[in-house]
Amino acid sequence: MRHESVIKALTGAVDGVNKVFETPTRFVAGTLRVVWNGQVYEPDDDKWGWTETSDVLIELKQAPRTGDVIQAFYQDKDTAGQLGIDDVRGSPFHPTGLYP
Repeated sequence: MRHESVIKALTGAVDGVNKVFETPTRFVAGTLRVVWNGQVYEPDDDKWGWTETSDVLIELKQAPRTGDVIQAFYQDKDTAGQLGIDDVRGSPFHPTGLYP
């Protein structure tokens, strides 16, 4: 089954302390990438990585500071569609996924 790929804002306090964030929908394990202030990071990055703790929660290695923009790019487990990760149109570097 193919799942729609999405970029969504993460829910959680961006306050320099909180490291736990939630996606608005369930993600397919292993497909999530964190977009932190427009930069895409891999889970095993020594400084900016994270751990998937459930299909809606991640824990970052470092707490984002006030004003940082934290998003996730992932395959949405809740919506099966015709799009795969390779078929995504748009940019993960823009908050709405649009080309800048």
